[in-house]
Amino acid sequence: MSKVCIIAWVYGRVQGVGFRYTTQYEAKKLGLTGYAKNLDDGSVEVVACGEKGRWKN
Repeated sequence: MSKVCIIAWVYGRVQGVGFRYTTQYEAKKLGLTGYAKNLDDGSVEVVACGEKGRWKN
């Protein structure tokens, strides 16, 4: 299978509430790699990569 990555920006109340931790925890359970980081504008950038077929539409 081939590797697929997505990049997403999440807005709203996402800093200081455990969003990055929860996102990383759930991604690991799915066998995904990547990162979630706080941005200066208050949003969070999420990059997730994994084998094609693990993604839900």
